[in-house]
Amino acid sequence: TLEKKCNRDNQQLATLRKKIVKPRKIKTARDAVRAIASLGGFLGRTWDNEPGIIAVARGLERLSDTIDGVILRIQMDADGDTCG
Repeated sequence: TLEKKCNRDNQQLATLRKKIVKPRKIKTARDAVRAIASLGGFLGRTWDNEPGIIAVARGLERLSDTIDGVILRIQMDADGDTCG
């Protein structure tokens, strides 16, 4: 039912809010590439080289999926299909 779906959505949002950390300051193109690559699994340790194309591609895909999800959520809210 819609009520169960809303409860599940609200629980997922609460879990995500707990996982959100303070965003990094991105000052250079290198910082941006490393941030995107971190979404794709790049760890960015001090001894790591620069991220590879696979990590960057995976990061871009994850970023794109996240943006699509946000857009869908905004459209749902605009249509009145809100939870809570």
